[in-house]
Amino acid sequence: MIFDRENCFNTVTASGMTAQSETTAAQYDSTNVIDTTKIPRTVIQSPLFLIFQVVAALVSAAGGTILIELVCSAATALSTPTVLWSSSVVSNAVMVAWSANSLPFQVPVPPRIPLRYLGMSYTIADFDLTAGSWNAWLTAHPTLGTPATP
Repeated sequence: MIFDRENCFNTVTASGMTAQSETTAAQYDSTNVIDTTKIPRTVIQSPLFLIFQVVAALVSAAGGTILIELVCSAATALSTPTVLWSSSVVSNAVMVAWSANSLPFQVPVPPRIPLRYLGMSYTIADFDLTAGSWNAWLTAHPTLGTPATP
């Protein structure tokens, strides 16, 4: 298992995760990254799952899309990332059908992470979003849908 204080890709405060909210068509990185280890070890020893949660429904009146990716990088800023998992482009029709607090993606994390920092990349394309926010985290128990903490 990766031991990180929160195992969350969003900023975490004393009151919980702060949902990420981006609306302009562009590429964004997660507000938090996970340092897989101080001495790079690239094997996850127990299964982990990436959970993507819609906090507030995503809305794009003009037909925006979103691409969600789990990435790793040698740099904490996630520059030159390697994509470990991709949602493929999520169409506007699918995206706007996600309800608040839904978990549209619960996917296994690859057992080998080739680079030190793990994070998320979100690409909003075609048109801006007019509303919406989300959380992403790792857990050992995808059916429970709660962040894994050591």
